[in-house]
Amino acid sequence: MLSSPKLQPGRPQQQSLRQEYAEFLEQRIEEFKEQLSREKLLAVADEAVRELDVASDEQLVLTEVLVLEHVDRLIMRRLNLPTFRKWRHQHVRMRQAQRDPTHWGLDPDTYLRVNHGGISTYGSLPLLAEMTGTPCMLYGVGIGPLQSEIAREHTRLAAERCRLVTVRDQSSSRLLLDTGYQPREGDGEVEVTADPAFGFSPANSAEDEVDGLLEDIGVSPDVPLLGVNLRYWDQPHPPEAWLPAVSGGLKAFREEVPELEIVLIPFQISGEAIYTDDLALCQRLIGEHPEELGIHLVAETLSPAACQTLIGRCDLILGMRLHSLILAFNQGVPAVALPYDSKVRSLMEEADLEEHCLPGLPTDAEALGRALIKAWKARKELAQIVREFADEQERKARSNARLALDLLEGEGARSGPDWMSRVRLRWIQARTRMDRWLGRGL
Repeated sequence: MLSSPKLQPGRPQQQSLRQEYAEFLEQRIEEFKEQLSREKLLAVADEAVRELDVASDEQLVLTEVLVLEHVDRLIMRRLNLPTFRKWRHQHVRMRQAQRDPTHWGLDPDTYLRVNHGGISTYGSLPLLAEMTGTPCMLYGVGIGPLQSEIAREHTRLAAERCRLVTVRDQSSSRLLLDTGYQPREGDGEVEVTADPAFGFSPANSAEDEVDGLLEDIGVSPDVPLLGVNLRYWDQPHPPEAWLPAVSGGLKAFREEVPELEIVLIPFQISGEAIYTDDLALCQRLIGEHPEELGIHLVAETLSPAACQTLIGRCDLILGMRLHSLILAFNQGVPAVALPYDSKVRSLMEEADLEEHCLPGLPTDAEALGRALIKAWKARKELAQIVREFADEQERKARSNARLALDLLEGEGARSGPDWMSRVRLRWIQARTRMDRWLGRGL
């Protein structure tokens, strides 16, 4: 007599690799079937019947089960799905890579390892949307950098479960397509729009807030201003390698424009981790200029409206964070970029301002000083360029909203989950109730 299985407290029993492989095949095969029209799917079934007729040599009676199984085998061949042995080798390597934060493009010693959800967290939202029949859109996103195969795979899977994908620049589009992204039948291609921040317009009340802020930090009225936005970054070198060059470059620039005053504008002020504490880095920079006057620090978190308005009061921006440059362009303020990430360089290239983007984080103070002086002398011409670029980007950014509304109002409207998704959702709900009942709190 078979004994009933006993439920053991602790972690739920893991699936075998064979079971995971079977689920992998089922998922890929079902995804392929969903992409086919009814006529194409029937053509595959006809092909399966013909092959079975030839192979059976009249010794087998064709049944619906046999045909369905052979249809799946045909699809496996067409998709060139791996054998269990090959899949197991790839799967084990993938699981090992998942445990290493550097494969997600993360520093293993940062808060990202513990507190940041990463691609798998955000990628779960399109999956849940697909399971519930809710239309999902990637809205003006930036893609990359993707520094591992598993990051590329998760990004592709998330995008392919969306009815619409818009990205903020051409480099994001190229990177997404390089992952092997293929939109489902009936869905559109990747659309290049612009970062939604290009559509941001601060309220008029921010003017009074910024007036009070500048007075509080001691900025003289009617003086030229250089706004500086920095963030902590240690790839490939820590700030100790590049912050002195920033300090020296600012000093050289002020020697050329002695009437200039500098405002340090941190975007993130959080003690959770060094990567989210721009203020601490700005304080270190001030430590490089103990005898200097004319350097002012904003030591509080500003609203987006106040931040953009403050940047608009500047005559030039030295920007490291991407959105410091975007907010500057929104206000018609030229910028010199410190490209800690490829997205910064991509923005400057799209604006036709790559000559005002440094090759990387600076190690040569004189080179940074020369870049600032060059931009300062051409600031009126550059201001016209960035205004025209920002106007164009604003139109593209607002198209994100129009596309989202079209998705909601058109054929992409909520249809509810299909039968397979309903089964999956019920299983998740049942599993959750069981886990809670067993006291695992999952």
